[in-house]
Amino acid sequence: MPASLRRAFRGSALLLGSLWALPLTAPMLAVGLVAVPFGARVASVGPMVVFTRFPFGPVGALAMGRVVLWFDCRPMTPSPRC
Repeated sequence: MPASLRRAFRGSALLLGSLWALPLTAPMLAVGLVAVPFGARVASVGPMVVFTRFPFGPVGALAMGRVVLWFDCRPMTPSPRC
């Protein structure tokens, strides 16, 4: 398979995946954006939007659609303090 065809297939698969996840992504994105004035930070990791230092809720993470709400300082490195 030629590289241009592979690239087109990957791009269309990413677009279809994003459209599929949109019903869960939109409300989670809204929740994350509401938390930004309260100290949440926004990062992009691949196709995901990650909100670190999410101020509402317990320790851990919540992922729905293409949005992750991470309740700690840095994703994937739990620490007791920020």
